[in-house]
Amino acid sequence: MSSLFSPEAVIMLFLAGLLDIIGIICLILDAALGIGEIFSYVPDTIGIIFFGTWIIFRAQTKKAGEEKKEELKEQLAERRKKRLKKKATKKGMKKGLKFGLAALGELTPFLGALPFWTIYVYLELKSGE
Repeated sequence: MSSLFSPEAVIMLFLAGLLDIIGIICLILDAALGIGEIFSYVPDTIGIIFFGTWIIFRAQTKKAGEEKKEELKEQLAERRKKRLKKKATKKGMKKGLKFGLAALGELTPFLGALPFWTIYVYLELKSGE
């Protein structure tokens, strides 16, 4: 489990909060002037690209660390390797689903004003997977 005060966590939570605040500002602009909906897709797109890249990089880093551990343990049986691969695939599916739901929530008009990016990053950091 990652610390919420690690440099990675602080940066990612700050960016998520900033994008969510911009989403709220866009909602206010939409309610007041009717133009916020157009602008709201900019922070949503930035969030999808940035957090999507982050989660892929994070998964690859974890996978590389696990592979190094596996190389050191030469006596690891084939059956256990298959189970680890299955488990990694299930984790990847869960991460993809969480990311997809957060992105969908952000792209949904009016619903996007809720802090989906911040919640997503927080849950990802707390899961530590």
